[in-house]
Amino acid sequence: MTKSEYVKVSHAENYFGQKNLLQSQLELLRIIGGFKSYKKLRSEELGLKVSLRAKIAEMTEALVKLDKLLPKTSYNSEEQKKEISEMRKKRDLSLEEEISEIKEKLRKLQGGM
Repeated sequence: MTKSEYVKVSHAENYFGQKNLLQSQLELLRIIGGFKSYKKLRSEELGLKVSLRAKIAEMTEALVKLDKLLPKTSYNSEEQKKEISEMRKKRDLSLEEEISEIKEKLRKLQGGM
Protein backbone atom coordinates (compact mmCIF):
# COMPACT_ATOMS: atom_id res chain seq x y z
CA MET A 1 0.00 0.00 0.00
CA THR A 2 1.29 3.46 -0.90
CA LYS A 3 1.65 6.21 1.58
CA SER A 4 -0.18 9.47 1.01
CA GLU A 5 1.75 12.68 1.23
CA TYR A 6 0.13 15.99 1.93
CA VAL A 7 1.43 19.40 1.01
CA LYS A 8 0.34 22.45 2.85
CA VAL A 9 -0.98 25.17 0.52
CA SER A 10 -0.88 28.75 1.67
CA HIS A 11 -3.88 31.04 1.44
CA ALA A 12 -2.26 33.02 -1.43
CA GLU A 13 -1.56 29.84 -3.42
CA ASN A 14 -5.11 28.62 -2.82
CA TYR A 15 -6.52 31.96 -3.97
CA PHE A 16 -4.27 31.96 -7.07
CA GLY A 17 -5.27 28.39 -8.00
CA GLN A 18 -8.99 29.02 -7.60
CA LYS A 19 -8.76 32.24 -9.57
CA ASN A 20 -6.94 30.53 -12.47
CA LEU A 21 -9.38 27.61 -12.42
CA LEU A 22 -12.39 29.94 -12.61
CA GLN A 23 -10.78 31.99 -15.39
CA SER A 24 -10.10 28.80 -17.35
CA GLN A 25 -13.70 27.66 -16.91
CA LEU A 26 -14.92 31.07 -18.07
CA GLU A 27 -12.72 30.92 -21.18
CA LEU A 28 -13.92 27.39 -21.97
CA LEU A 29 -17.54 28.53 -21.71
CA ARG A 30 -16.79 31.46 -24.04
CA ILE A 31 -15.15 29.09 -26.52
CA ILE A 32 -18.17 26.78 -26.39
CA GLY A 33 -20.43 29.78 -27.03
CA GLY A 34 -18.25 30.74 -30.00
CA PHE A 35 -18.50 27.22 -31.42
CA LYS A 36 -22.28 27.27 -31.06
CA SER A 37 -22.57 30.62 -32.83
CA TYR A 38 -20.17 29.38 -35.54
CA LYS A 39 -22.28 26.26 -36.03
CA LYS A 40 -25.42 28.39 -36.32
CA LEU A 41 -23.78 30.72 -38.85
CA ARG A 42 -22.50 27.78 -40.90
CA SER A 43 -25.98 26.26 -41.08
CA GLU A 44 -27.37 29.65 -42.18
CA GLU A 45 -24.62 29.91 -44.77
CA LEU A 46 -25.43 26.45 -46.11
CA GLY A 47 -29.11 27.38 -46.43
CA LEU A 48 -28.21 30.58 -48.25
CA LYS A 49 -25.88 28.72 -50.59
CA VAL A 50 -28.60 26.22 -51.46
CA SER A 51 -31.12 28.97 -52.14
CA LEU A 52 -28.53 30.88 -54.20
CA ARG A 53 -27.86 27.82 -56.34
CA ALA A 54 -31.58 27.38 -56.87
CA LYS A 55 -31.90 31.03 -57.93
CA ILE A 56 -28.93 30.71 -60.27
CA ALA A 57 -30.47 27.60 -61.84
CA GLU A 58 -33.77 29.48 -62.31
CA MET A 59 -31.99 32.44 -63.91
CA THR A 60 -29.95 30.18 -66.18
CA GLU A 61 -33.12 28.46 -67.32
CA ALA A 62 -34.80 31.82 -67.91
CA LEU A 63 -31.80 33.05 -69.92
CA VAL A 64 -31.86 29.93 -72.09
CA LYS A 65 -35.58 30.48 -72.78
CA LEU A 66 -34.94 34.16 -73.52
CA ASP A 67 -32.06 33.29 -75.82
CA LYS A 68 -34.36 30.97 -77.77
CA LEU A 69 -37.00 33.70 -78.08
CA LEU A 70 -34.71 36.54 -79.20
CA PRO A 71 -33.73 36.81 -82.85
CA LYS A 72 -30.18 35.90 -83.84
CA THR A 73 -27.89 38.46 -85.44
CA SER A 74 -24.53 38.18 -87.11
CA TYR A 75 -23.54 41.78 -86.38
CA ASN A 76 -20.00 42.36 -85.09
CA SER A 77 -19.08 45.85 -84.03
CA GLU A 78 -15.76 47.44 -84.94
CA GLU A 79 -14.63 47.23 -81.33
CA GLN A 80 -15.20 43.50 -81.25
CA LYS A 81 -13.25 43.08 -84.48
CA LYS A 82 -10.36 45.11 -83.03
CA GLU A 83 -10.37 43.05 -79.85
CA ILE A 84 -10.36 39.82 -81.82
CA SER A 85 -7.44 41.00 -83.98
CA GLU A 86 -5.50 42.11 -80.87
CA MET A 87 -6.12 38.75 -79.21
CA ARG A 88 -4.86 36.96 -82.33
CA LYS A 89 -1.74 39.13 -82.36
CA LYS A 90 -1.08 38.35 -78.71
CA ARG A 91 -1.50 34.64 -79.36
CA ASP A 92 0.90 34.81 -82.29
CA LEU A 93 3.64 36.59 -80.31
CA SER A 94 6.80 34.61 -79.84
CA LEU A 95 8.27 33.97 -76.43
CA GLU A 96 10.97 36.61 -76.95
CA GLU A 97 8.40 39.22 -77.98
CA GLU A 98 6.31 38.50 -74.88
CA ILE A 99 9.41 38.83 -72.68
CA SER A 100 10.35 42.15 -74.27
CA GLU A 101 6.77 43.38 -73.90
CA ILE A 102 6.76 42.52 -70.20
CA LYS A 103 10.17 44.17 -69.70
CA GLU A 104 8.86 47.33 -71.36
CA LYS A 105 5.86 47.37 -69.03
CA LEU A 106 8.19 46.93 -66.04
CA ARG A 107 10.34 49.85 -67.21
CA LYS A 108 7.23 52.03 -67.51
CA LEU A 109 6.11 51.04 -64.00
CA GLN A 110 9.55 51.73 -62.51
CA GLY A 111 9.80 55.04 -64.32
CA GLY A 112 6.44 56.10 -62.85
CA MET A 113 7.67 55.68 -59.27
